[in-house]
Amino acid sequence: MRRRNFITNSAIATASISSLLSSCGTDKKNTVAVAAKSEAPDDFELNEITISSLQQNFASGKYSSEQVTNLYLQRIEIIDKTGPSLHAIIEINPDAISIAK
Repeated sequence: MRRRNFITNSAIATASISSLLSSCGTDKKNTVAVAAKSEAPDDFELNEITISSLQQNFASGKYSSEQVTNLYLQRIEIIDKTGPSLHAIIEINPDAISIAK
């Protein structure tokens, strides 16, 4: 199974479970919000990027290490903390951005 498929399937499963639990005592607005959040991971601009493509983007100036670090930190926030809430990341290096600079 590819990483993208795993994340998509995990998001769908999380949305389904959340929807089921939400319908047991809350309104439908909350269910819609959970489903909307679970769809967000697919539009990540670095999805399926290869190392060679990333290196070319660094060389051309399209991305800097700091930009890529920020993109991945945002992705962690979307998927791990606020989206499907996987809580798979235990700790983020607080110096990650300064190291990338």
